[in-house]
Amino acid sequence: MKACKQLGSSEILTLTSALKEALACRLCEIAQAQSLPRRKVLALFNFMAELCWANYVSPSEHVIHQAIIFLLDTARACSNAGQNDPASWYVEGCAYFVAKVGEIMMLNPLEVFNVLDPLSARVACLARQLPRRTMRFIWILLQRRQRLWRGALYLSVSSNYWQEWARSRLVLVAHAKGDPRACPLAALPWPACQAIRKFMCERNAFDAAEVVWKIADEPDMPFTDDWLKDFIEQLPATPKAREGR
Repeated sequence: MKACKQLGSSEILTLTSALKEALACRLCEIAQAQSLPRRKVLALFNFMAELCWANYVSPSEHVIHQAIIFLLDTARACSNAGQNDPASWYVEGCAYFVAKVGEIMMLNPLEVFNVLDPLSARVACLARQLPRRTMRFIWILLQRRQRLWRGALYLSVSSNYWQEWARSRLVLVAHAKGDPRACPLAALPWPACQAIRKFMCERNAFDAAEVVWKIADEPDMPFTDDWLKDFIEQLPATPKAREGR
């Protein structure tokens, strides 16, 4: 794609600048629309990390960094208001992004000081009030950094989703081929079967996505939260530093 002038202005538009603007706008939209599904939040951060690895954008671009800070501010407000679901989604997305691109930022000490360290501190502090699933994202981020970013990191659909999918499929198969004398589900009218299937497996596969870290000697996440407390206590004593501002 060649550089060109934007309509109605003299500014030069490139593929890189267009991606930066589109990503920043989308991140802000997610923060303002708290009803968006978890799958869209994770998918966006995963896509953004892939763009960074493809060298289309930098992990520490100002517009992206500011948008992530805005998301974490929103997560903190949601958590204080007792809305753990959107807060968890934002923290998980940010933690996954940092864990995915931290290896790139480690090449520049200035990015470590200005971006990697503050974001790691913020997501860790926010995770204290969030579910264990969210803490696992933080655990993997901190462990990957400690082990110099070894191993492969990706998102995977949890087994719970496939169990629901299998039960849903049973309803459909029972209606089409099951013997009513052996399977009561087969005797139900088709609209009833559809309603059951929708109730059991309506969500998207990535609504149940989990972070996976493949490494030869991957440590298990502790049952207690002492590791998170120890990390937070090692942060500088100032409140802003503890929040990663």
